[in-house]
Amino acid sequence: MTETLAVRLEALVDSAFANCPESPSIAVAVSCNRLGLDWRAGARRGEPLTAAGADVPFRIASITKPFVATAVHLLAAEGRLRLSQPVAELLRPETSAVLAGGAHDPTAIRVAHLLSHTSGLPDHTTTPSYRAAATATPERRWERIEQVALAASESQPLGVPGEVYSYSDTGYVLLGEIIEQATGETLAAAVRR
Repeated sequence: MTETLAVRLEALVDSAFANCPESPSIAVAVSCNRLGLDWRAGARRGEPLTAAGADVPFRIASITKPFVATAVHLLAAEGRLRLSQPVAELLRPETSAVLAGGAHDPTAIRVAHLLSHTSGLPDHTTTPSYRAAATATPERRWERIEQVALAASESQPLGVPGEVYSYSDTGYVLLGEIIEQATGETLAAAVRR
């Protein structure tokens, strides 16, 4: 039974990956103790699906937002920051300057605005420059300041902070910097802790 399930899972994952050409990689793990099933596989685009490929890195994208939000709330509970605090007090000066240079006021934007997507900041992933570059070089590792600069320079504020909801990856990019500044650790280390 397990071997049949594994073959069916492999066919299903192969088909799903083939039908999603914009995805650079795939990794899947399925475990079911009752059936004795522990199946893992993965691949990069253009490579065959294999068990060894289950260790292929892949983008987890917005699933990171709950972890970032939790870390921010824990830092607030520890008194390291306040949700009502202006982000200008928590960001690096150069980041605040990039925001201000794009008509986004870091003294008006609060931590709570970033958490709730009400900062008025656009989403850098929707800018024409980001989309073109991400499509041309999907393996590129973006610097935080590059992402913030795209959002700040290619779009005007979407509204007064706190008044307009608009999903913004850029807000969570800024929260990552705030976590690093508050902890003195990398975002990855701070979130793990």
